[in-house]
Amino acid sequence: MQAGSDEKSAAFQKEVLPELSKFLQGNLSEQTLLDNSRVLLDFDQLKLKTDSDVRVYFAGDGSSYQNTLGFNLNGKGISDASSLIFPNVSSPVSTFDPSSNPDRRRSAPLLPGDFVSLGKLPGGSLLDFFLIAKGANGGTTAFSTGRSANPDGINHVVAFAYQKTNSPYLIIGFEDLLSGGDRDFIDLFIAVEMGAGNVEFLTAAPEPAMAATLLTFLGLTLRRRRTVSHS
Repeated sequence: MQAGSDEKSAAFQKEVLPELSKFLQGNLSEQTLLDNSRVLLDFDQLKLKTDSDVRVYFAGDGSSYQNTLGFNLNGKGISDASSLIFPNVSSPVSTFDPSSNPDRRRSAPLLPGDFVSLGKLPGGSLLDFFLIAKGANGGTTAFSTGRSANPDGINHVVAFAYQKTNSPYLIIGFEDLLSGGDRDFIDLFIAVEMGAGNVEFLTAAPEPAMAATLLTFLGLTLRRRRTVSHS
């Protein structure tokens, strides 16, 4: 669905996306640590505590690839139970700018705020999101929120809660290069709307090992677009 096409998405477009875009650019361009309300997760525990209507919003794209985003509820990466969310997560812009009016293109069909509803998911559901590198161009290498499902066995995803109190949004960033590449985790950003209670439950107790990853993540620079092609 296109950005702003219903009441909830219009509220996200007006009230969340402008501040979220500034937040991502500001915090990822400086060596600034987020407070404890915005932490990385143990992705093997990315489960809903309670039933929730879940939406996935496209928030930004920092990759030169035409990637694909999907999900399943079994934590095993791509499987027969998998569904695609965005077949091509490319965009003509890297982040949202309310003063601009970019045109969608066939090769870059998304704009920040576009969304897909996953429906009402029951408490206990394990949300496994995965990115297929170059998926829109026939690529098959997939990176899951569960590192054990990744072909290189390493983490390709970071996440934190949006900074507003009682926010229902979990922000997830992806790295799309095998073996971690530049490990900037800005190749795709999505905002997963899952209810404030679920976000608080997921981000209340970060794993110590993940805190170091958070420091590394926040010390890297968010660029408007990559100027060097992937190899």
